[in-house]
Amino acid sequence: MKSDWNVENIKALNAKLQQQAVQRRLAIRDGKSRDQEMVRRERALLRLKEVVLKSEQEVLAALRSDLARDDFESFVNEFGFVLKEIDHALSEFRSWAQDRVVETPLVLWPASSKILSQAKGVVLIMAPWNYPFQLSLAPLVAALAAGNFAVIKPSEFAPATAKLIEQLVSAAWPDGDVAVVNGEASVAEELLRHRWDHVFFTGSPAVGKKVMAACADFLTPVTLELGGKSPCVLGPFANSSSAFEVAVRRILWGKSVNAGQTCVAPDFLLVHKTMRARFLEVAKKVLREFHGEAPLTSTSLCRIVSKRHFERLVAMLGELAPGEILQGGQYDRETLKMEVTLVETSSEKRLHVEEIFGPILPIIVWEKDEELQQELLRHPRPLAFYAFGEDRAWASGVMRQNLYGGGCVGDTLVHLANPELPFGGCGESGIGAYHGRFGFDAFSHQQAVMERRYVADLKLRYPPYSDVWKRVKGMFS
Repeated sequence: MKSDWNVENIKALNAKLQQQAVQRRLAIRDGKSRDQEMVRRERALLRLKEVVLKSEQEVLAALRSDLARDDFESFVNEFGFVLKEIDHALSEFRSWAQDRVVETPLVLWPASSKILSQAKGVVLIMAPWNYPFQLSLAPLVAALAAGNFAVIKPSEFAPATAKLIEQLVSAAWPDGDVAVVNGEASVAEELLRHRWDHVFFTGSPAVGKKVMAACADFLTPVTLELGGKSPCVLGPFANSSSAFEVAVRRILWGKSVNAGQTCVAPDFLLVHKTMRARFLEVAKKVLREFHGEAPLTSTSLCRIVSKRHFERLVAMLGELAPGEILQGGQYDRETLKMEVTLVETSSEKRLHVEEIFGPILPIIVWEKDEELQQELLRHPRPLAFYAFGEDRAWASGVMRQNLYGGGCVGDTLVHLANPELPFGGCGESGIGAYHGRFGFDAFSHQQAVMERRYVADLKLRYPPYSDVWKRVKGMFS
């Protein structure tokens, strides 16, 4: 994607927004001007909602162009998701922005203490290609609710959506309070050479490290939404259990959505030894129901985003020995489609080392809980974790024993749909969280303020320090 952005106009954009952020902060002096600021934020969110609502068909068409994705999937996971984030922010942002009064220790009286949520200023949002609409605009919702100016860098791997986002933002903010900077990776690198008040990045851990290194030059705070090898644990079910088929259906749905190109998709499946044969039997039936006898022609299975990403997945399959592919394995280089594929292979293969980010699901068989935990500890802390088992107490216990960004007992992916839950990684899967109030907090600075009355202080507070002062140290223990 060619770009008109260069060093000079990126520098000018940054400087302009920084100046506007300072002016806006200076304008908030009293309760009246703060009320006006809340109205301005509300109007910004309503403006975003208006342009999004008007663009439904254009958004779905752009996502079809970039990913050949079914409109239903795009509507639910991108268009509808953004609208829900906007509506939630509109109903709650005023309460999120209120000053929070906290207790003041007796030793500091007479005084009052409070926490102010202050807009950080000018934020940079760097979005990926797998959900290019949602992951550009959902962080923007939080940034606007918190009162920031914003620059969005969409992914060049989803050019139709990136161009549309630029058009929508230009229509909503002709004054440039929010701007879109499109271009190749070199444009993103240039953006990171400038000072921002917060950088929000969604993408791979490898690129996330580069973003964090660039931000270190300015000590810029970051939110990194990365990924990793998210485990899915399938424990024992009774032979007569109807819940087992529901579990298998939910697991394979989590791997089928967006052709597995989801940062919280199940990356590998840990199946209890007693469930392996039954899982494969049910999985084959479920996949036929999902995508038919010719899955590569299914309109419900989207394509891999680019030839480069497609060939990486093909290379992973190419490492497998005969018999290691248990189900699927077919792909089409012309359409860049690959069917959901179940494999069972040794742990040194790339499928067990790298995040897959595609419709391939490796299976690992375990018998004892100790074996399960040993396998889980082989990988860094993941972005998501899923556990299925007829004994829900056991499944919940497995969730508590491990550290990860977020997850579900009895389902996959759906925890993202609750705006009351934080979405973010842990360790190599990310830094920080967002959605709902958590996004507002990510783009706000929590500022501590204490107000003390002008009354006479005890003399022991000031030099010269006496024995009396030493005797009051018990007040601080």
